Amino acid sequence: MGRGSDKMMILHNTCKPSTTFIKYFQASNQQHISNQLACRAVSACAGLGGYSDNTPENPAVKASLSALLTPYLARKLSNPDPTEVRSCFLSLLIFSVLSVLSLLCTYRDNS
Repeated sequence: MGRGSDKMMILHNTCKPSTTFIKYFQASNQQHISNQLACRAVSACAGLGGYSDNTPENPAVKASLSALLTPYLARKLSNPDPTEVRSCFLSLLIFSVLSVLSLLCTYRDNS
């Protein structure tokens, strides 16, 4: 092989993406997809309950969503921006998990 082909091989080897970058990109892409699905789920619930514009009101679904979420979060479904509901839901979920963990630790310590 001549000197020119060696340079080409070195250049080719240095241009490969690192495994760390690929893993980061895949994780970031997966998070983006999860966020999109969460926003679509919020929009679907809003439409089913009649919280969105141009959707008929459905008292049974509204009562169910109010019981499954919280009345405050259920009312927030009328907001056209689903990211606010998603953020509130995530905060509520984190609070719930921490509360359960706290109760479990207290129960374990008292046993």
